[in-house]
Amino acid sequence: MYQSFRSQLTAEQREAETAFIARWGFIPTQAQLQVAMEGDDDELKQLVVTGLKALNADAKYCHAVQELGFLITSRNINLYSEEDKDRWTAALAEGETVGQAASGDS
Repeated sequence: MYQSFRSQLTAEQREAETAFIARWGFIPTQAQLQVAMEGDDDELKQLVVTGLKALNADAKYCHAVQELGFLITSRNINLYSEEDKDRWTAALAEGETVGQAASGDS
């Protein structure tokens, strides 16, 4: 019978998973959790951006993650300050502008 790897997490891994969810707004895969615990910050951001692209997320979200190093979702929005939410909104708007310039739209 299939058993989720989450049932076998150590206390340290559970803590890292909670921190991951707070920062990124989604439950990590086993690989994402491992990178969060052992990799560097740039590697983790790139992993999240790659995941967003695989989901065909709008490029503005990828831009915001690369610029700010976090992802605001309905799961974690209550954990962010108003200042961070404003920074997120601004990064999304900038990402739209960057995306339009890259595609040749005005």
